[in-house]
Amino acid sequence: MLQYDNLSLLGQWIIPTISGQCCPPTSSFTLTKISNNKSVLFGGSVTDDEGYNLRVNNVYTCQLESDTTIHWESVKGPVVPASVQWPVERDSHAITSIISDSPTLIMIGGEGNDGQLVNNSWLLDTSQYQWSKIVLPEFVTGRYSHSLSSIMMSPDCVWLVVVGGAGATKWRDVGRGVDKPFSTFITDPNITMLIELVLTKGQWTVSEVLDSTDLTKEAYQHKYQSFLKTRQWWQDRCSIVYPTEKEVQQQQYIQVLQHELRVFEVNKTSLQEALLEASQQGDVTDDTYTKSPPPPASVDDSKVKNSIQEWKNITEEIEKLKANITMLTEEKSELEEKNENSTEENEKLKAKVVDDDMVIAKLTKEKLQLKEELQSLKDTTTAEDNEKELKEREPVKDIGIQFDYIVPSMDNLECLSDVNIAS
Repeated sequence: MLQYDNLSLLGQWIIPTISGQCCPPTSSFTLTKISNNKSVLFGGSVTDDEGYNLRVNNVYTCQLESDTTIHWESVKGPVVPASVQWPVERDSHAITSIISDSPTLIMIGGEGNDGQLVNNSWLLDTSQYQWSKIVLPEFVTGRYSHSLSSIMMSPDCVWLVVVGGAGATKWRDVGRGVDKPFSTFITDPNITMLIELVLTKGQWTVSEVLDSTDLTKEAYQHKYQSFLKTRQWWQDRCSIVYPTEKEVQQQQYIQVLQHELRVFEVNKTSLQEALLEASQQGDVTDDTYTKSPPPPASVDDSKVKNSIQEWKNITEEIEKLKANITMLTEEKSELEEKNENSTEENEKLKAKVVDDDMVIAKLTKEKLQLKEELQSLKDTTTAEDNEKELKEREPVKDIGIQFDYIVPSMDNLECLSDVNIAS
């Protein structure tokens, strides 16, 4: 079952719709990205009819056509012609990619059908899906279940980093006539390897191989610091962008047209030489057969006519090819210009977002200040209202009445007429 995590769907795992020729259930394979929406699957183990694991060397392409659809294509079937270079069956290998106009995959090591190590390494040109061997020491390739990464130091230099893995499998008697396979892990100084590849005349070649001990030496540290400065300069000016599928197809088509153009140019030169030789023998020109008598018997009239016509056809084809190349080159330039414009617009949008964020932050701050002032005014008004209400609710003071007399005895009430009320 194939599942993938689409981050645009809030990190949910989904089961996509499959189209094309999908690979059978496979384990211990590699799936390597070569563009924004395309990857290459190689090798692994499948189960045969008897239930045993069978290692394969098939190549499939996996292209994400939408958020929910994946299209598969088989690049290589079960049988490969003997004349074609192709790696043997393996699993537990490691592959990484060199991203360029024509992405290249690099494969190192793995385990074969006999349970033994596959001590070789290969390059896969994904524009034509052609394999070619690359020679590396056995202490680099003699491993499986390892990791392989690539670091572009410059457009013409890449560092490969191989880490870990297990070595050759040995069978041991564990008792009662039972043998079991055992493998030892790769240890120092070969546990970490650095391979430097350089691009020379369009081909990647090995420049240097360093082990864990070499990586601690002063010479490597100096070289690394030097490369780091160069790489930073290169990244600042030439950021790597994955080519789109259309751009890759367009580039491949241009390469095919250029190849055909070179072939036509060679044929044109050959025909011109043949026509020159024929004209020298029989004084043949384009209008010979309309204005002059036929050439001598030594010159084959039909061959000369065919050569002239073929030369004209080739010339027309060359002009058409040149026109196609010009048109495709212009389309490529337009796409690159659109890409640059999109990048510029994105930068403007980012700047606008930053400005908007600053405005929002300023407005939010002012809003908080206004809210605090409003709350302060509200608190002041409430205090004044409370004070006023308290005053309104204050009880009326009793009027003091002073009796400036001596309360007489109840037995003698006649003196009440002498009472004075002080106001």
